[in-house]
Amino acid sequence: MGSILRCHRCQQTCPSCSRFTITALRSFGGTPWKTHNRNSVAAFDYVELENGPTVCADWRRNKTLEERHLYMFHNQICCDVSLIVGENTNTTERIDAHSFILASGGSVFEKILTEVTQQNTTINIPDIKPKIFRIVLEYLYSEKAEIAPNTISAVLNAAKKFKIYKLIDECFSLLQGYINDDSVCALLEQAVRFQNERLMGKCLRYIDKETASVIKTKSFKQVSLENILKIVSRDSLIIREDDLFDGLLEWAYAKCQTLSQPKTPQNARKMLGEAFYYIRFPMMNPQNFTNKIANISMLTDSEKIDLFRYFYGSEKPNLPFLDRPRQWNKRASGILFNKPHPDIFTQGNFGSNMF
Repeated sequence: MGSILRCHRCQQTCPSCSRFTITALRSFGGTPWKTHNRNSVAAFDYVELENGPTVCADWRRNKTLEERHLYMFHNQICCDVSLIVGENTNTTERIDAHSFILASGGSVFEKILTEVTQQNTTINIPDIKPKIFRIVLEYLYSEKAEIAPNTISAVLNAAKKFKIYKLIDECFSLLQGYINDDSVCALLEQAVRFQNERLMGKCLRYIDKETASVIKTKSFKQVSLENILKIVSRDSLIIREDDLFDGLLEWAYAKCQTLSQPKTPQNARKMLGEAFYYIRFPMMNPQNFTNKIANISMLTDSEKIDLFRYFYGSEKPNLPFLDRPRQWNKRASGILFNKPHPDIFTQGNFGSNMF
């Protein structure tokens, strides 16, 4: 393929023989073309490929502001700050960027950049993987990012670290599409941690409808006590109280194991703390309570006696437990618990280990 640069004003040509590369040609499959010197580029408005299209020699032509910013980032044009990203020397990566883009994207970057001098334009970011940080940078330059399901949490943490609020919102919008039995508890933890009311509400409403299956997942055993309280205190859970008790007992035993405590009913009650009093023992099946629950030493003798009086006596004693029915009791006639409920969210493809 011949190599000519042709000015459409004067039709002059110039052989490719110097150091400056016109990068616009690369996207058309041509060999990088060069002019005699950097200043001479201005004389050539268009580049004509032999037996090919005529393209503009100036990469800025017909590009939006977003596209120009990305082009400068991808091609490292006029970068004025270097970012050393990664945890150790084997995985670190140097990424050059533009300080004004960083400062405009997050207040943390602006603060960091005030410490940058002309003699030292390097910033170390050791606690974020290069792959994740590049996604963050792409968003700062374009307000767009391709975030895969297995990277959402890491991107969210990075966005939170640098206070990039629009990216935080973008991550939460994506997370809402991945709510399922296995992920909902982990997503609830994220929503509470970042105080995202919208995602928190969607997670809790999903748990309402799928309580029986959610409490059997591995991720449920990893829920914080704060969020156990949020769940067990809800009137809208669709589950038998006996089954909810079983799930909470397994959660408490898992906490005992984590804290190297004996897995005893007494320790399980300690792990549940205030949440124990949100278990609605009066709403349990009396026969199941008598044959099973009462034989587990979580309740005191006094509590057991009061509950037996509640079930079988003519006068109801005052109890420390709620005797208000949950959603299941109100709708039991219309719900089949041996069948799955219709999905109300788009099902994702990741589980609790994502977080």
